[in-house]
Amino acid sequence: MLPADWRTRDLELTTTFAFKPEWWPECYKLLESGAVRVEPMLKGDSIISLDDIEPTFKRLFKPADEIKMVVDFEK
Repeated sequence: MLPADWRTRDLELTTTFAFKPEWWPECYKLLESGAVRVEPMLKGDSIISLDDIEPTFKRLFKPADEIKMVVDFEK
């Protein structure tokens, strides 16, 4: 499904932006130093393609241990 298709469906999409841009350098430092490990938060199936959005949302109606999902627009 492409973003242009969303306008023809009864969908509600909510996004958040819960950080300030000046926090990014500190986040990168924490990731590079190993102080923050992302592996437990992003499993292999947590990074999805745009085509996988619909089946992923259906699967998330009964979530297990997902913390975050990332859409890779180039995948």
